[in-house]
Amino acid sequence: MWASVILDSTCVVCRTPGAHLCSTCRSGVAEGERPRLVLDGVPVYALGWYTGTLRDVIRAAKNFRSRAVLRTVAPEVRNLTASLPPQPAVPIPPSRAGFRRRGYGLAPMIARMLGRPVLKVLRLRDAGTQQGRSAAERTRQRTMTARQPRVSRVILVDDVLTTGASMRAAIGALSSVNCEVVAIVVLAVVPSRGAPHSICT
Repeated sequence: MWASVILDSTCVVCRTPGAHLCSTCRSGVAEGERPRLVLDGVPVYALGWYTGTLRDVIRAAKNFRSRAVLRTVAPEVRNLTASLPPQPAVPIPPSRAGFRRRGYGLAPMIARMLGRPVLKVLRLRDAGTQQGRSAAERTRQRTMTARQPRVSRVILVDDVLTTGASMRAAIGALSSVNCEVVAIVVLAVVPSRGAPHSICT
């Protein structure tokens, strides 16, 4: 109790004093439904839908500079790709505005959680925040380039999959340097009607 007062640590979801994510709320993340999706033929691995406890965890990491809360779900993130061959992880680069606001990018942090080599080979042609933009606007505004990686197959990593615009831009950039994306890993998928995803079989 005293440690939580001194360190001002509370659960980002239920505000219980103690850990950044209490055991009850962490169980909600660990035991939640795992979306099974594909994006343009690439399988998507996600901890869950962007709702409830998982949404609160991501919002805390995005908006309150609480990197520590992400570390609490690291084992679950690593288990997402435990069955995949050991391809390196390529994080989606953060926008300049997001990096200035937080001082870090979420995708590189998540990529390191996978326990694989991390290759920062993507460069974002930054058009500002994507928040509030339509799928068509996101697709037009978010473009990327890629340096030639040392490998021919990689895993793409980001925090949230919304419309798929960032992932499509990254896949296209990597394809231009003869690098195949074999899987996509995100913390959460935003549920929306008419989203350009289909159920994996």
